[in-house]
Amino acid sequence: MQVLAYLLMSASSAAASRNHLWVSRFGEDQFSRKINVAVWFSFLGFLALSANALISMANLFGRIDLTN
Repeated sequence: MQVLAYLLMSASSAAASRNHLWVSRFGEDQFSRKINVAVWFSFLGFLALSANALISMANLFGRIDLTN
């Protein structure tokens, strides 16, 4: 799951940089605004996957008995 989160972050950062290049060359239009929305949703998805990974890690380590 963490690999998926890192791949999502990598893809969204690449899309953000390409969108910046697009806007600098052609100006802002409806297409670039849609890309901005998609990039924001992918960052939100990354945050959700990160939170899920942290919760899973806490559950996993909570099951380990350290009294032995």
